[in-house]
Amino acid sequence: MNNSTPNPSGSGAELEAGTITRLFRLGLSGPRRPVDALIDRLGAPDSEAWLERAMERAPRVGEIEPAGAMLRGADADTLSRIKNTGKKLLAEAGTEDHRLTGLALYFFAVVSALAHHDTLICSRTREELHPVLLDLAAVCPARWAELCTKGAANASGAG
Repeated sequence: MNNSTPNPSGSGAELEAGTITRLFRLGLSGPRRPVDALIDRLGAPDSEAWLERAMERAPRVGEIEPAGAMLRGADADTLSRIKNTGKKLLAEAGTEDHRLTGLALYFFAVVSALAHHDTLICSRTREELHPVLLDLAAVCPARWAELCTKGAANASGAG
């Protein structure tokens, strides 16, 4: 008996695990959340290089470079300003890349405040954020995944 998952094209080739996961998510999830586009982008093979470039191009907040501030856990006020910069970039985005960069700034600032300060800096509840942060942790490059995992733990009350 063959335990492989047949390819819908009928070629007999197996589906890749990532394809199965995406199909499974589509079948079980409701409407797509805006963050799902970022999760998809971070799940791409070149995600680490893309995220590094996006963070390098991200607008500074005063003299503060956002990626370093979020990873090291700047104060909550600075993280809130980075989150608002992300919201502004998202609202004014002329390209999909700018939109995704805005989403990254927004969510990584929120997760940084949770991870480093156990502080909520957005209107979403901890319960709403918990699954989003777990989804981000599953696809982010290592240092960002660690931040998302810690933020998700704090969002769930297990931190």
